[in-house]
Amino acid sequence: MLKPACVYTDDAELFGEGLLAPGLAGLPVIASKNPRVRDIPFAKMLKGSSEVASARPSDPAKYLLTSGSTGHPKAVICSHGNIALNSAQITACFDDPIRQ
Repeated sequence: MLKPACVYTDDAELFGEGLLAPGLAGLPVIASKNPRVRDIPFAKMLKGSSEVASARPSDPAKYLLTSGSTGHPKAVICSHGNIALNSAQITACFDDPIRQ
């Protein structure tokens, strides 16, 4: 359904077996912890130039895979704008005007 350009894992050692899945073969792996020899450490990504960022609010940020209650799983496109708005709404839920 999706053709990823890379794979992110929090811990390449912990999820090493999953990273060997045939569908992931040949994809670059970005790992926050325990990167393997050929993996890209996430810390290195953070040092990249911010000038490269070009995402617009309407650009896809993630694909949420549904459970397939209609018989086939579907990918729901979540835009950068969707995610930013959802984050703001969650933050607003925890704002306490009395404590300010």
